[in-house]
Amino acid sequence: MATLRELLTTKAVAAEPGVDATALSEIPPGFRQGRGAWGGLIVGSFVDAALHFIDTPELAPRSLTSHLLGPVPAGPATISLTMLRRGSNTATVSALMVAREADREGQATGDPVVVADAVVVFGSARAADIDFSASRWQPQQPPAALEQGWQSVDVVGMPPGVAPEFLEHLVCRPVAGFPFSGVDSSEATGWVSPEEGVTADAVVLAALADAWWPASLVPIEGLRPAATLAFSLDIIALPSTDEPLLHRGRVIAASEGYVAEVRELWSPDGRLLTLNQQTMVIIR
Repeated sequence: MATLRELLTTKAVAAEPGVDATALSEIPPGFRQGRGAWGGLIVGSFVDAALHFIDTPELAPRSLTSHLLGPVPAGPATISLTMLRRGSNTATVSALMVAREADREGQATGDPVVVADAVVVFGSARAADIDFSASRWQPQQPPAALEQGWQSVDVVGMPPGVAPEFLEHLVCRPVAGFPFSGVDSSEATGWVSPEEGVTADAVVLAALADAWWPASLVPIEGLRPAATLAFSLDIIALPSTDEPLLHRGRVIAASEGYVAEVRELWSPDGRLLTLNQQTMVIIR
């Protein structure tokens, strides 16, 4: 069984005219989220392709902004990469994913089109004294569930046909906020990790930022389809152990079926690793 990191690895191919570089991503079967592939595979593949493209170990991925334009089926997808700007301590890469879209059964249909885009910003380590391990740099209140720890929370298998297919490949320990429970809450919290454990890798971290169900589904009664339209991710730090990470998702606002949600990944020792905002739509 391939690890999550191996599934997210892209392969460089010959560049197209007018494009700086091209990478090939292979979307694996068994990772659907609705009609198309889990969004974590898409954004993780963007980060991996951009990492290989800039090929500079001193520059780490710091931010990603992506639009998930259509459902991506299992199979090949092409990522075209362009350097928007390269400075002495930063690099900004634009990426377009082209594939055939998925039909209602998840099968590839039609001609290849742009199914997702991204801008990935890289930066070197800078002012070492600006770090939220110091008390003055901790404005974000850690979730209370960190004190409980992941060891005290049971693993819950996700029921097939209700939970997205990709969750079968992750280890989930829900703490609060179950989808479609109809409760008076719009938060979702739980511990998550790949089956092989977490790795200190920005590509895996980008994928896991999208690993939990939307908090917007918690107050809804009955199954309702939803999709992510826009995805913004800040990678603040990498995990230092292979332990599960704590996800916390919160709805900020909702109107006319569109929802703004903020999602976080925390390390067990209380470090905020990623901050992710998604614009989602409850389709009907």
